Amino acid sequence: MKPSKARPGLTSQDEDEPLTKTVLAARAVRAAILRGDIRQGEHLSVTILAARLGMSPTPVREAVRTLQAEGLIMQTPHHTLSVIKLSAQDVRDIFVIRQQLEPLAT
Repeated sequence: MKPSKARPGLTSQDEDEPLTKTVLAARAVRAAILRGDIRQGEHLSVTILAARLGMSPTPVREAVRTLQAEGLIMQTPHHTLSVIKLSAQDVRDIFVIRQQLEPLAT
């Protein structure tokens, strides 16, 4: 593997490409959701998230789309964004599916 010419902290651990603001925003929001800083069911605003992250709304809006695709954020018909709510049954179902898929992945 060739050495990266980018500055430390500005590249992905898996790739030699520089991280974009969208990737950084997605990582920050994902981490806040997983830590519980942003709670399940909490309504989100791109403008407020952008201000918290010190970014313009455009990369944050793209990051929100990424997190929607991952299933962490949902959008209602009137463009309201919120963090998904998982029930205990949802969590059990996820673990059952992972239990069946992980052996196949290896």
